[in-house]
Amino acid sequence: MAAKQGILEMGSIVMDHTMYVDRLPTVGQSLMTDNFHRFPGGKGSNQAITAARFGGQVRFIGRIGTDATSREMDGYLRREQVDMAGMIVDPDTTVGMAIVLVDKQGNNYVVFDPAATLRLTPQDIENSRQLFVPGDLLALTMEFERETVYAAIRMAHRQGMRVMLDPLAIPLSEFPADIPPMVEFVKPNETEASALTGIEVCDPDTARRAGEVLRQAGFARPIVSLGAQGILAWVDGQPVHLPAPAVSAIDSTGAGDVFIGAFCGELTQHGDLLQALRMAVAAAALSTTKMGAQTSIPRREDVLRALQEQ
Repeated sequence: MAAKQGILEMGSIVMDHTMYVDRLPTVGQSLMTDNFHRFPGGKGSNQAITAARFGGQVRFIGRIGTDATSREMDGYLRREQVDMAGMIVDPDTTVGMAIVLVDKQGNNYVVFDPAATLRLTPQDIENSRQLFVPGDLLALTMEFERETVYAAIRMAHRQGMRVMLDPLAIPLSEFPADIPPMVEFVKPNETEASALTGIEVCDPDTARRAGEVLRQAGFARPIVSLGAQGILAWVDGQPVHLPAPAVSAIDSTGAGDVFIGAFCGELTQHGDLLQALRMAVAAAALSTTKMGAQTSIPRREDVLRALQEQ
């Protein structure tokens, strides 16, 4: 087995304010609910905690405030053994805040203010060079200013790191030409893959076509997530469809983050790409059976047990 690698996580830290409703509202419609919860979340935070629960050695890069919510979120991450020593403490901001609506089928709408996330700069990346360890994996989202994202990818490339990118729903033409070849793994969902490639992604076949476009652009190993249909990924240069296990989903919030975190944790600790994909698919599905983002993150032993029971 290959030597174990560390993970550098770069993504948002957000406190989710979640309301569960019978159905999602239409434009101009007001709905009432008595089912409100406050959950720790944010793509970066969710991914980091999941990776740590899968054995990953995770450190975080970003900005965080000094307010009570920032301290609360910092505590959640530290208790999960995420190394927060590299975080920049910024007294003029706070962690992000999100409003999440979830319907009875587990579908969700999310609107969030990234706050401290947007204050991370390319200079911060340069000043944090010591966090970019050769041979490790950088897992990052595109919730930052674009130039900060690209600065991190370029730094990772110079330092000899692998990169996992959680992209935005933007056209491929908006990426600088040098960025895709520096990214080994890119994991868009159906909406993001459609926007990136111009192909309407709705099933494994259209996901394969979109993935080929991403590969032609330079992304070495696209992973297109398809919700309940699983994923379409490239293993040894060939497209592979891995269906998701059937579960009784109640809340899909954070499922994509759980996939990335589980994948990164499993890959860096065990080195088997196909096994990492299988574990990540199962982990994401399992996370939808509980409410909340971080409150629904399974541990590795939970996923192994679920796979054995299939």
